[in-house]
Amino acid sequence: KNKYVITNVPMYLRTEEIYLEAIKQGYSIEQLPINLRTEEIYLEAIKKGYSIEHIPINLKTYEFYLKNVSHSGFSLRYVPESLKTEELCWKNVKRYGFTLKDVPEPLKTKELCWEAVKKDGVALYCVLKTENVQIPYVCPLYSVPEPLKTKELCEEAIKHDVCALQFVPETLKTPELCLKTIKELVKQVECHNDSSYKVRKYGRIHFNELYSIIFPTIPEPVKTPEFLLQVQFIKQN
Repeated sequence: KNKYVITNVPMYLRTEEIYLEAIKQGYSIEQLPINLRTEEIYLEAIKKGYSIEHIPINLKTYEFYLKNVSHSGFSLRYVPESLKTEELCWKNVKRYGFTLKDVPEPLKTKELCWEAVKKDGVALYCVLKTENVQIPYVCPLYSVPEPLKTKELCEEAIKHDVCALQFVPETLKTPELCLKTIKELVKQVECHNDSSYKVRKYGRIHFNELYSIIFPTIPEPVKTPEFLLQVQFIKQN
């Protein structure tokens, strides 16, 4: 199937069904006549990357947002605050942890924050960087309310995204946690680069690039000669 085949179809034969099939193949919704842009067509367009921000005002209902919010990590930011329910936020954060930043503070429960930090932030960091996305990646831990940043939650966040260390409270940045982060960095880089699927989809991750983000966030008192020696050992092995 080819999204451009529709260009060979005479205008008088281009029905809603034909346009819908074309949209499924990646045809731009902007090429469709306004009167044929139905809710179903918008649903398919959003699945293909069309921003929920640009849908017509008459379609911006809670039901429509609920159907579409999980198709893009940037959808939640365009949902009106009055429509951001616990159900809708959970649906988005469950798939895209970094969207915790767009969740209203009263809805940031302990359970939702744990769900958010379990997402693979390293791969996401890379894809946003390589695709030059204008909306920067925000580590989920950054958006977790301070009272909920426990030792256990921070450790869980680092297991999925080593860059989370920069958002760990200073009182929790122990030598043990910082060393664990460096070890986790080695593991995450190797795991990512050993996956042909991840490399093909997101590109390779470079250890030094992420290390340069993490190391400056380690408190100076932690950087004792013994600590630095252990870091060197980890890097070389």
